Amino acid sequence: RFLPAKKNTELNRAQSRENNLNKAMQLLRAGDKASKSHFARAIDVETRMAAYLIHALKLHRPNVCCIVAPYEADAQLSYLSINNLVDYVISEDSDTIP
Repeated sequence: RFLPAKKNTELNRAQSRENNLNKAMQLLRAGDKASKSHFARAIDVETRMAAYLIHALKLHRPNVCCIVAPYEADAQLSYLSINNLVDYVISEDSDTIP
């Protein structure tokens, strides 16, 4: 589910993921290791996946702090990353994270 204002962005992302999956499969059949990066770009991080990861971290790594932004978090994630306040960032907009 996404914000109505982000409809076109989400549709473009879905198309990009599909294109990357198709390219990855083509490269994999050809034995090209470049398929790995296309598979990575074909992943859609769903809410349930993030919730599972957060739950697992709370159980097994309680010292790990997870911050979840309800909608857009590009600026916040960039700030945290630039200032070395986080070790990892998971985002569909990974191109915006320095």
